[in-house]
Amino acid sequence: MGKTSIDLRGRCGNLVFYRTKTGTRFRSVPLKSNFPDTPAQQAVRKRLQSALRFYQRLKETPLLEAWRVAAEGTTANRYTLFIKSNIDVFNEQTLADPAALQLVQGTLPRLNCLEAERLEDGGVLLTWDNSLCEEHTALDDRLCVAALFEGRLYTPRLLETDGARRRDRRARVSLAGTEGGEVHLYAFFMAPDGNAYSTSCYAHVAEEGGL
Repeated sequence: MGKTSIDLRGRCGNLVFYRTKTGTRFRSVPLKSNFPDTPAQQAVRKRLQSALRFYQRLKETPLLEAWRVAAEGTTANRYTLFIKSNIDVFNEQTLADPAALQLVQGTLPRLNCLEAERLEDGGVLLTWDNSLCEEHTALDDRLCVAALFEGRLYTPRLLETDGARRRDRRARVSLAGTEGGEVHLYAFFMAPDGNAYSTSCYAHVAEEGGL
């Protein structure tokens, strides 16, 4: 029997996760021999484990709070909602389709027509429009931007946005301290009180000198 800080319930492979008064615990159980362990079943388990590894890294960032909010009022918890929304973007080894990843899920209007341009100083200029919003609606929502860097796809990093709001329709984010390689950006809005989010929108930034 073991203990983990991750809020999980249910079974993954030969591990069963369950809640106690002192936290989440897990134990191993034999895999049922009356079900054939086919290559397809093995692939599904490995893909789930790949997604779980990514989810575990979210707990090191504020991004996990967005999934807690998204799960409120549903029958899912933040873990099951993340897996249900993203299981298809992972393969047996890694995050296979960064462009399809929902890094954040929410109910606020999304960024519309998001574009990203790498700047000569190493930053990125993001632009969007607000045509998905009713006039004067949610214009004070705060812009948040997270990045995954090629070669470190399991290390999400929040970038500084200098207090940009939805109304600004543009923001500069810094990539200081990175190696200038390919970057996957996920931009989303957070309500001023932090109690609502928009689903993230993806933008790809080629490595410096690339197309």
